[in-house]
Amino acid sequence: GVAIAVEGPGSGDGAKKFCDGEVPITNASRLLKDEEIEICEANGIAFIEIRRGIDGISVITS
Repeated sequence: GVAIAVEGPGSGDGAKKFCDGEVPITNASRLLKDEEIEICEANGIAFIEIRRGIDGISVITS
């Protein structure tokens, strides 16, 4: 068998840094969650979401 692990920063990590005011721009593979929007609003962070593409995944077996 093959073990597959996906690690690293994700959309939630970028959203947290953005809504906390640590970075001026971020990207994500999803829209902001309601709780992330609430944090942005509480911190006075204004934002717009622009869809620039979609994620794709391939599963290949032999």
